[in-house]
Amino acid sequence: YRCIASSKVGSVDHAARINIYGLPFVRSMEKQAIVAGGTLIVHCPVAGYPIDTIVWERDGRVLPINRKQKVFPNGTLIIENVERASDQASYTCVAKNSQGYSARGSLEVQVMVLPHIVPFHFGDSPIFLDQAVQVTCLVSEGDMPLEIFWNFSGNDVTITKIGNKAKLLFIDSVTAAHSGDYSCTAKNKFRQDGY
Repeated sequence: YRCIASSKVGSVDHAARINIYGLPFVRSMEKQAIVAGGTLIVHCPVAGYPIDTIVWERDGRVLPINRKQKVFPNGTLIIENVERASDQASYTCVAKNSQGYSARGSLEVQVMVLPHIVPFHFGDSPIFLDQAVQVTCLVSEGDMPLEIFWNFSGNDVTITKIGNKAKLLFIDSVTAAHSGDYSCTAKNKFRQDGY
């Protein structure tokens, strides 16, 4: 429980936990979605008193199993620099009392990958009138569905979709009207990247 007192000059708060005698119990946990590279912080929602130990498990192994994971006696699990390949999984919180009674609750962790555009350029040589030019906007990673947009000032430009992670910008015959800034934006439901 937390009490907050505030006025125009500021606010103060105080928190205290009420422990109710009873067997260990772990409340249900909603699926956690986190962006790759971020830090996951999860608190095990345990009830019952007294609780002797709270541990986190993954695939039957007690955490931590690597340096990115930290488990605290209060039931907090922290995973730093989250990656889909190594961290997307089901995690189980286990609360035990001194009489050997225990309770378990599971948490699904989904790791979301943001789009990343591979840097592109039109080449090192100057481009002359009537030349054909092409450049590809390639998204090296990012969760689907993925939208890719070319942004440009000019006209007579053909854009071709290449699979789900690339769009080709093609100019058949360069004119002065094609002069300008070209950029590409890749967007999924989590974020967008531009180059």
